[in-house]
Amino acid sequence: MCIDNPNQEGRKVTHVIFDLDGTILDTETVYRKVYRKVCKKHGHQERLTKRVENQLLGLSAMQVANKLKNECQFLQTAKELRLELDEELVPMFETVRLKPGAEKLIQHLLRSGIPVALATSSRRKSAKLKMANHKFLFDGFSHMVFRDDEGIRDGKPSPDVFLKALDDFPVNVKSENCLAFEDSENGVEAALSAGLQVVMIPEHSIPDLPIPTLKSLDDFRPEDYGLPPYPADEE
Repeated sequence: MCIDNPNQEGRKVTHVIFDLDGTILDTETVYRKVYRKVCKKHGHQERLTKRVENQLLGLSAMQVANKLKNECQFLQTAKELRLELDEELVPMFETVRLKPGAEKLIQHLLRSGIPVALATSSRRKSAKLKMANHKFLFDGFSHMVFRDDEGIRDGKPSPDVFLKALDDFPVNVKSENCLAFEDSENGVEAALSAGLQVVMIPEHSIPDLPIPTLKSLDDFRPEDYGLPPYPADEE
């Protein structure tokens, strides 16, 4: 669903929280390749439908393993499946690239003095591997919240990581003044449950959700949310 006036209620954004996988980093193609490879290895490729793949987006590693086990009828335990997926994924993390518009938007927000945080369903160790080649960009973040941080009971679509990211800003921030960027329906549900404004940049098809949806972060207009606009020479 496309919304012409995304911030209709005039709630000025003062803080921003980004999802990681599929929003800042182009990891979803890597994950899909590995899911298909492991399913094919065990003879379950026909059960890994597009519907199942899309349901995996935004989930934690253990949630993915449980979902794959149940949907594709793996004989391994979910823990064994997670370890096998990790073995395939880790070597590919070093090649992960930034999504279009991510560097431009994040650097603009940081230069403009807008506090930026991260809220991801990824575990800290794997997230750090994925972010390693883009350290220059993530160093400016106020803080980062990972799936395995203390106090996080559940991954997305639970709002836990967003609530902690909101709470960890140095000053008290109203949820209605915080904007989240997400690529998955699980992530959008989590952010909305935390009371945040949300902009979605879906990886593939555009879901019918009552929120602003963009094809790319390049299409985001900061001024629509009360944020400083891009300088004229950067538009």
